[in-house]
Amino acid sequence: MMDPQKRQILLQNIKLYDSALAAWEKKDLAEARRLLKEMKAQNDVGTLSAFLLEAYVERDSGRPISELAVLQQIIALFEGQSDPLLSTAWSLLGSTLSSIGENSLAFSAFRKAAETERAPSLKLVEYSNALFTLNHQPNIRAMTMRRYYRGYRLILRNIEPMKRCWYGHKRLRVSFLSGDFRTHPVAWFVYALLRYMNREKFEVFCYAVKQENDTITEKLKACADKWCDIETKDWKSIADIIKGDEIDILFDLTGHTETSCLPVLAYQPAPVQLTGIGYMNSSGMANVDGFLSDIYCSPKERDAFFTETMLRLPHSHFCYTKPYAFPDIIQKPPCMRGGRVTFGCFNNFSKITDEMLKAWSEILRRVPRSRLLLKQNIFNSEEGRQYARERLAQAGIDLASVECRGFSTNYLDEYNDMDIALDTSPYTGGLTTCETLYMGVPVVTLIGNRHGSRFGYSMLMNVGIGELAAADMRSYVDIAVALASSPEYLFILHQRLRGMVQQSPLMDGPGYAHDVGNLLQEFYEACRRKRTEGRE
Repeated sequence: MMDPQKRQILLQNIKLYDSALAAWEKKDLAEARRLLKEMKAQNDVGTLSAFLLEAYVERDSGRPISELAVLQQIIALFEGQSDPLLSTAWSLLGSTLSSIGENSLAFSAFRKAAETERAPSLKLVEYSNALFTLNHQPNIRAMTMRRYYRGYRLILRNIEPMKRCWYGHKRLRVSFLSGDFRTHPVAWFVYALLRYMNREKFEVFCYAVKQENDTITEKLKACADKWCDIETKDWKSIADIIKGDEIDILFDLTGHTETSCLPVLAYQPAPVQLTGIGYMNSSGMANVDGFLSDIYCSPKERDAFFTETMLRLPHSHFCYTKPYAFPDIIQKPPCMRGGRVTFGCFNNFSKITDEMLKAWSEILRRVPRSRLLLKQNIFNSEEGRQYARERLAQAGIDLASVECRGFSTNYLDEYNDMDIALDTSPYTGGLTTCETLYMGVPVVTLIGNRHGSRFGYSMLMNVGIGELAAADMRSYVDIAVALASSPEYLFILHQRLRGMVQQSPLMDGPGYAHDVGNLLQEFYEACRRKRTEGRE
């Protein structure tokens, strides 16, 4: 029989935990933190669930370093135990490490989460998290990516693919699969395709998986011939729905992102399956036939980093739709208003590698009195700012020349405070680069060795300023320095860039849809001939 005193302590701890959980769910984070602290004071070790709740509280408070400390404590105390919550701790650790730019460590944490996770569906999520994190790392080899793709496929090995059916529809039925048909970058990149696809040749189907619909969703719905809101993540059920609609081409927009729907494609519900737009790298799956790219991101049809055939458009592989009104551009760049050049980067902090920081340090050193403007979520908290500034200082950057701003809804106005944007590598800006250029700010980018690291190069080539794309890091520094020494050229770019973007393939919706349509038709026929003639 339990000792009465221990029983009383146990009951009190349960009550404190339940109260802390309720406070967290109500977003009363200060109260949740207070209750958990009281609970900890009564225990020598504490429970894994209580530690995890503490980590969630710190995360939602915008305190990544405090969250990291809690998660490291969890691993130290509970690693080796069979508690299923341990995989959640590893996953949270991976997310936190990635948010502060420690992507190599984040990858290891996500791998550990995948290893310790028991449920196959959740194991797939952690594998996708790990694969996504590899996009941030500069020296990843193709064989490394392929090794982890095999691990992902291994989890799906018991799925029996459906028989490919070639229906002979008068109009090809093209379906788009995503959980991001909402206020999300994917929406800005897919809208033009949905709107302008030739309805004499195509029927457009959209499958929206487990998402919260909003006003953007309604605009996308109006562009589809058939829209299906799917409230389940039972991948077989979703595949059955797609199969029942006799889809000819299934286009996944998620890849290995947070809303990944790739397991649906393992069932092969459509005879031709593609991926792209919403993710910059390969699915790694054997039965995904093609990946939508362009001639700048993919110099060749075959790519060692991809299991799919690269479907290369002649211009841009996505089309940007401006979702809202943009502020006016202050025609004179900051260097002409304040007498000093301002470099800047609004890309996610997780994309900023130590190699990039060293390059930025050299740029600032070579341009006298220049400054660096950074704006990201990590700067919304004091400990986030402190951690980031320590990384900047370690790279040799004079902190007196750096301004760190937290995220705010009026961030577009703040592009007027920047002369030159410095892109990140190997994980470049996407939507951020589109917005930067549209706000009249030139972007210096590095041409990487794989598809996702060449986004910036593709956008600059399409806009007509490909000379700002560097072949190597030394050239990247030289281009930024040379641009900073040409205030007249900066003045011209700030005046003309918005118009150049508007007139470029980046925003040519009808032209983009025409090119994609031709490519889809040709690829569908090539796949059909190959399959029906038995030449797998």
